[in-house]
Amino acid sequence: LEEHFAVCAWIKQLSPDEREGAWLHYRTLDNPDEITISDNLAWAMLQNYHISHSITPTHSEWYHMCATFSYSSRTRYTTMGVYCNGDKVRTKYYNRKLAIASGSLVIGQLLRTYEMNASSYPFGGEIAKLNIFS
Repeated sequence: LEEHFAVCAWIKQLSPDEREGAWLHYRTLDNPDEITISDNLAWAMLQNYHISHSITPTHSEWYHMCATFSYSSRTRYTTMGVYCNGDKVRTKYYNRKLAIASGSLVIGQLLRTYEMNASSYPFGGEIAKLNIFS
């Protein structure tokens, strides 16, 4: 059994470069950072693990961002690929299946509680053509 999904969007970061906001955040009861992607690509997280890369998008310009996820019951690993403008910038492997059916998806900020309280990581820009594929 294999499970795959991807989340892609066009992102334009308009806030100052040094300020980091999240354009996508998915949390579960067991993991507050199941999936998190910042608006300036300074960080992406999968299951609380930071995924480092060396891509810095140009401020105030559109870029296409995708994160792909694949789980194989044969290997029991989840693979995350991070893409910017069609180029793979990082692949990371985890020995745990994503909890994709039991959480909350938030677009435009980090969700630290289930009460939808304001976040210290609000998105600062524009999002276009957000798609989630499975």
